[in-house]
Amino acid sequence: YRYLGQIANSVLFADKQREIQFKAFWRDHIHYPRVVFEAAAKMIAKMGLFAYSAVHIRRNDLQYKEVFQNAQKTVQNIEALLYPGEPLYLATDETNDGFFDAIRQKHKVYQWKDVVNEAKDVPYSDKVINILEQTICAGGRRFFGTQKSTFTSYIFRMRGYIGAPDTNQYWHNIRYTGLEDVDRFAQPKITGHNYMAEDPTMWEDLR
Repeated sequence: YRYLGQIANSVLFADKQREIQFKAFWRDHIHYPRVVFEAAAKMIAKMGLFAYSAVHIRRNDLQYKEVFQNAQKTVQNIEALLYPGEPLYLATDETNDGFFDAIRQKHKVYQWKDVVNEAKDVPYSDKVINILEQTICAGGRRFFGTQKSTFTSYIFRMRGYIGAPDTNQYWHNIRYTGLEDVDRFAQPKITGHNYMAEDPTMWEDLR
């Protein structure tokens, strides 16, 4: 058997203080290597912390093919929550660069190739590329992930840890209206079955 559950969904505490200590342990003592933050900071500085939004679009090896969609649909889904012309950082495993032309028509799009240029003086390993992109996505004003992706989910938690302006969990696969009272119904319900979802108490309990 392989355990796939999120930490936030795996342990129940009778003592709330013990629960908070448990959550603080993961925030305070389990970190990515320093070089990841040094490299990510180069790209974030170029765009401006919380001055861009970020999108993670998983396309290739994700087993849940029902979440795949074209880039035009992604734009339609998230446009109401973006500023006009707002810069976007796009983390993706899509290999066809032209796939995202519909997004580029409305927004300046930064991708991994831009990180390579900005962080050329930082000696990071190719092994940390994925978590480096997670860190860049965490620095956005808003972040839109891919449903059922645990790569996406940890970005939500990182955003909670650093106090991002909007820590709601958005996905590019869902249509948003820009109306808070409507869009809040699209927030995930934490159950024992949706292990990909992050429990907001992982950061809210630590404030």
